[in-house]
Amino acid sequence: GQASAALATGVCDGVVPRYAGLGERLAVDGSAVLDVGSGVGALALAFARRYPQARVVGLDVWEPALQRARANVAAAELADRVEVREQDVSQLDDRDAYDLIWFAGPFIPGAILPESLERVTRACRPGGVVVYGTFGGFDALGSALADLRILRSGGPVLTDDQIDALS
Repeated sequence: GQASAALATGVCDGVVPRYAGLGERLAVDGSAVLDVGSGVGALALAFARRYPQARVVGLDVWEPALQRARANVAAAELADRVEVREQDVSQLDDRDAYDLIWFAGPFIPGAILPESLERVTRACRPGGVVVYGTFGGFDALGSALADLRILRSGGPVLTDDQIDALS
């Protein structure tokens, strides 16, 4: 779970600059980031460190991971800006609340994927961005192993076109 913190660099340096004004939005008071499938909260904390003006919410359904996430948030002394929720993303009711949403696709069961993506889309502010994270590979073997990791994590194996069609 701690390794997910490294994803913040890819998202913040690789994805955010591709969207005009998103970096500036995340740098002001009132900005917000949602981490769906937050696990132990490492990525949520990395986002909070990267965007010190932003409020960050992490969602997960597995209580052992949430307990660790709460302890990690407390140890980082970021409880004033990082909220950890035990919540199924398919039940998310937030609207126009987040500028950046990380959606950990491999951990979202296929049965709730369409509803979950609909919910996070509604939770995204106009001009905000939903990033669908998944595992990948650079060759046939790496791609096959990534697909296996997705299946073992509980999510569906989807192509980029299938992900686009869902969102």
